[in-house]
Amino acid sequence: MYDLLSFVLSHKCAYNRFTGDAENKLRTLYELDEGEWLIIKELCAILEILKEAMLFFSCKTPNLPNVIPVMDHINDCLTAATIDHTLPASIQTAAGLAKKTLNQYYSHTDESETYHISMILHPEYKLEYFKSAEWPEDWICTAKEVLHAQFELHYKKSSDIDSETIETNTINVSWCPLLM
Repeated sequence: MYDLLSFVLSHKCAYNRFTGDAENKLRTLYELDEGEWLIIKELCAILEILKEAMLFFSCKTPNLPNVIPVMDHINDCLTAATIDHTLPASIQTAAGLAKKTLNQYYSHTDESETYHISMILHPEYKLEYFKSAEWPEDWICTAKEVLHAQFELHYKKSSDIDSETIETNTINVSWCPLLM
């Protein structure tokens, strides 16, 4: 949809000439007024964010720890659109509906511990992502507890590992540009 609307916007003059030509008999059904062009422009801006996310998630090697930050970015953009009173009401409503749908998908990340564990173990994010995203403290504690429980269950041997190690140690990945 984004590609179609983007194409139409880039050919606005040709579209207006074509639909405005009385010989084509398209004026009453397909001619767009300036308000409708504005709606297309604003909708295109929102759809572009969703297209970029789709392309990101469709790549050959999607990066699991980035799922939640990307969803947060989309949520922030949709939230901004729902409260931006300079936008047409139809765009605000569409953004609100898209946000509602996104939140349904977002809630599924809670069903899998993998998302939270991968973010905590990611050298860039750790627990700081959750704190900077202003997650409630009990959610952060739950994510940490999930990681600790999985470690205890599957990986911990007889050695004692300090529970703060996960939060404070930083892995040096400068040797691998793909991890930076």
